[in-house]
Amino acid sequence: MMLSVRISYIKYDLSSITGTVTSAKVMLVPTSEGMAGITNQANLVSDNTWGGTTLTWNNQPAAGTLLTTWTAPAVGTSVQIDVTSQVQAALTGDKKLSIRISSPANQGSTGDVSYASKENGTASYRPVIVIN
Repeated sequence: MMLSVRISYIKYDLSSITGTVTSAKVMLVPTSEGMAGITNQANLVSDNTWGGTTLTWNNQPAAGTLLTTWTAPAVGTSVQIDVTSQVQAALTGDKKLSIRISSPANQGSTGDVSYASKENGTASYRPVIVIN
């Protein structure tokens, strides 16, 4: 069986955040799924020097601390990832938050989920970070 690896990265610039952060959640919305029951995971990425136009398989930053795992929701339904402590830590550092989204295991040739990107035509599907 051919290994089917799919990895995505998202990065948020938090430099405009002031005050105390009491809650922070990343919201992702799937736009397509190869099958039901797909497990995904989010890992913190400590290297924030990557860029969306220069990121490749060969220079991708390493996955760090596991933040959470979830079963992909139905297309159009958001998943929320609590990143409160990671945002609080980032605000004392470089004010950037990078997250790697992937599957923890090979789920076969139809085991893929596509989450909306910042370019998605439906604004409410785009990945956002909600900070209180």
